[in-house]
Amino acid sequence: MTEETRRFIELSDISALEFACKKCGTRITRSIEEAGKSLNGCPSCGEFWLQGQTREEFSINQLAKAVTDALLATQGRNFQLFVQIGKPEKK
Repeated sequence: MTEETRRFIELSDISALEFACKKCGTRITRSIEEAGKSLNGCPSCGEFWLQGQTREEFSINQLAKAVTDALLATQGRNFQLFVQIGKPEKK
């Protein structure tokens, strides 16, 4: 016997992105609209994260924009769009 568990979220469930500092564990949650704004470093410990205008920062901006655009594109359509997510890590 095979058992499979799959997890999906609807795009409209994505309301924010969370950034966690690997050094001190501080977490910052930003709405999708604000997710791509500059994240130079951890506001708690000062650990360097991103320098403004980098490819990485651009990618985060694009991710947030893609979620917003896809959600708008599916409104009024005869389907829903879901994103499959992996299982949470066991601690």
